[in-house]
Amino acid sequence: MEFPEGGGLGITSREEGYNDIDIYSSFDIEDVWIESMPDWVTDYEFDNDYYEDYNILMLFCIAEALPAGVTGRSGEIVIGSYGVTLSVPVVQGDGGKVGILSPKTKLASVLRDGNGFTLNYPASFTSVSVYNVAGQKISGYSLPASGTFTVPAENYPKGIYLFSFSGANGVSTVKTIK
Repeated sequence: MEFPEGGGLGITSREEGYNDIDIYSSFDIEDVWIESMPDWVTDYEFDNDYYEDYNILMLFCIAEALPAGVTGRSGEIVIGSYGVTLSVPVVQGDGGKVGILSPKTKLASVLRDGNGFTLNYPASFTSVSVYNVAGQKISGYSLPASGTFTVPAENYPKGIYLFSFSGANGVSTVKTIK
């Protein structure tokens, strides 16, 4: 998520209006929380208008304006729910150059491949955990440095799965459907 230099709601690009972080969850708002966020992100609000029909929770965040003389800053918002955490990179101003990847940079991808999932990721990720939408851990794997790995899933029932990658780049979570 990128915040305008003057503060306010997060945006995806300067041409678009505000956006939100969409969380696909089987848990309602009472079961999803903010574990941490930068101190310059001053407010947030969960919206469950689409939860009943689509299991989507929306998170809106507001940042304060960049202080005089500061050209950018970055951090992450960590969202938690029973056994699952999601780290969302946030930047403001020239924040993409002050320590984290731009939120527009795709960290990892998961493709369904027959009875398995093919994972593509930067070599800095060293492990992946697989969760169902109820937040239960299904499996976990150490990742090879090659940047490609196949998770066998012939025993996984049809449904939605969350792949949580972790390593030197922090955490990246990818949702996919079998």
